[in-house]
Parts: sequence; structure tokens; C-alpha cells
Amino acid sequence: MVKSYKEGSVFLSGLFFGTASSILSKTLFDCTADGKKFEKPLFQTTMMFVGMFLALPIHFLLHYLERRKGEKQFYPEGTGTGNEYVRLDDGGLHREPGDEWSRSNQNNETISMEAENPGANGNGNGGKISLHTAGVLAIPSVFDLVATALANIGLVMINVSVYQLMKCTVIIFVAIFKSRLLGVKLENNMWIGVAVNMLAVCIVASTSFFPSAGAEVDDDVDSKSGSAGMGILFVVLSCLVQSGQYVYEEKVMDEGALSIEPLVVVGMEGFWGLLFSVFLVLPAAGYIPGKDCPHSSNHSCVYEDTLDTFDMMDGQYTIIILTVAYVVIITGYNVAAVYVTYLLDSVWHAILDNFRPISVWLVQLILFQVLDGKFGEKWATSSWLQLAGLIV
Repeated sequence: MVKSYKEGSVFLSGLFFGTASSILSKTLFDCTADGKKFEKPLFQTTMMFVGMFLALPIHFLLHYLERRKGEKQFYPEGTGTGNEYVRLDDGGLHREPGDEWSRSNQNNETISMEAENPGANGNGNGGKISLHTAGVLAIPSVFDLVATALANIGLVMINVSVYQLMKCTVIIFVAIFKSRLLGVKLENNMWIGVAVNMLAVCIVASTSFFPSAGAEVDDDVDSKSGSAGMGILFVVLSCLVQSGQYVYEEKVMDEGALSIEPLVVVGMEGFWGLLFSVFLVLPAAGYIPGKDCPHSSNHSCVYEDTLDTFDMMDGQYTIIILTVAYVVIITGYNVAAVYVTYLLDSVWHAILDNFRPISVWLVQLILFQVLDGKFGEKWATSSWLQLAGLIV
């Protein structure tokens, strides 16, 4: 439960950045270049990993500033490295040759500053990341890739509003995994909350199967759908994999386990995800038959053509600006989301995901009115049922 201003602020930050990232993602898909929509889901996935990777420079910057703050506290004149010092018998400080500082006990046994305050520098290593830590964090990045792939397959088959709401099923899988895999006993009121949340999701999701009043049927979505039931199944499977990622992240950040700092978790997942995307997923997508047909060549249609992606971006400043904004926003979202897991737990991370469709829907309604229907979603008769589900 949220018990402090800090926890509440992190949760609200995650909700803000999460809503903004969804709106930007949809806006990018609606952009056109050379008469073709910029529907490049794998490119957006890669940009997501770029945004996550940016958490690493933030991590090192914070540790640098913290170290500098420690130097000023112990060495107001700016001398020394700030890592070590020597305490003399009279309690004073003594500068050792070689500009190295050490703190010694009465037996002249050198003690690292981090030994007394391991939390000051993260894991007691000045913010450095070991190879073991890097390897451990390759696992959740694979979770992320698989979950994204399954979700994209499902998105091809169902309407985007159904997709977004079905993603909320992640909370029930997180609750099950926490209780079964981590051995965490969830209180009865939490299970009741999960059940009520799922009831609301089902009510809201059902509205997506009703055509909006006065709206045209999306023939393109119909032609690609194949089977709505199969699409929903793929999205639910993606939530199953994603919940494994959330629980794993909670485990590796737990003090009793590996105690990996939140920004390291985000940054290293971004690092591995970026490598997998650039050297595996994007090249493979260029050989898998699909509906992405480049205009600038006679190449056959594939699942996603990366060269065509950059051709479409050439000179299209709106797409470029929105892409950069998406990277910045997704950085903020992933940092906030992993801190939600760190300060609260993975169930609250899943609850954060459940709030995103609600906030996105409300913003879409506002955008439709403000932008004269160019973007956003129109209020329809079925919206009353959707509102009822949100109230529940």
C-alpha cells in the first residue's frame, strides 16, 4: 500500500509518463510519409529499449554527484579522492602519500568508506556494474522481447482498445507468481482488489466489441483480424510473460537477493534488449513475409522493413520529433515503473499498468474535442458502459 509521499509521487509519475508514451505511440502510428502510415511496431520496440538504456547514464551521473557530495563533506578544500582516509589516534585526518586516503582503526587496518555505509554507493562499488549483474539482467530483457512479440501478434488480430484493456490481465498473473514463486502471502483484501479490478476490466473490454454510434467499420482491422479470440489469447500470453518479468525484477532488486539498483535494472534490460533487437529481431523481421511493402524498392513485402523505416523518416521532422519525444517519455516511464516495483512491489507495478488504459481513454476523449476529431476517441453510446467499468 502507498504509505508515503515518495511512493505516491513515483506512482503518479509512472501514470503520467505511461499515458504520454501510449498517446505518442498511437500518434506515431497515425503519421504518414509518402502516402504510407508509419506503422513500425518493431522500430518502436527498439526505441523503447533505447529509452531504457538511457537509465544507465542517469545511474552513473547520480553516483558521480553523490561521490562529489561526499568529497565536499569530508574534504572541503577539494583534496583527496573521497574514497578513503586515515583517522589518527587523536581523531584527526592525515593525507597519505600518493593522494590516497584511508580510514584506519587503532590497528592501522584500512577500512573502505563503503564498509560503513554500503548504501551510499549503491551496492558498495561506487555504482559499477559487474559482469554477473549484467548477465542476470539479460533474462528480463528476453521476457520483454517475447512479451512484446506476442502482444504485437495479438494486436494484428484485435482492435487496439481491446488489446490495451486485455493487457491489464497482467495483474492476476503477478499476484499468482508472487504467492507461488516468491512465497509472498497476499492479504485477502489484495485478492479482492484484484478480482474487482478484473471485473472492471472485463466490463470495459466488452465495450470494444460494440460499434461506436456513427462510426465507420474499420475494414482494414477486420481483414487482418483472423480471429479475435486468438488475438486475445496472444495478448493474455504476453501478459503472462510480462508478469514473469515484473516478479523477476522485484526479486533481483530485493535486499535479501541480489540487491540490484532500479536504474541498473532498467538500463541493463535496455542494453540487452537493444542488442537483441538490432542484431536479431529487426534482421529476422526483414525476411518474414508480411504487409510492410517499401515504396522505394522492388523488395517483397515483409513483416517490417528497417531500411524503409529510415527512408520514411528522411525529411519527416514530425516523425523524428515524435520519435525523440517517445524515447524521452519512455525513459521516464520505465524509470518510474521500476521504482514502483522497488518501493512498493510488482503487484503495484501491475496496478500501474491497469490504470494506463483508463488515463489514455480519458486523454483520448479530451483530444478528440480539443483537436476537432483529428486525434483521439469520440464519445459514443457504448462509452457509458466503459465509464461504468471505470467506476467499478
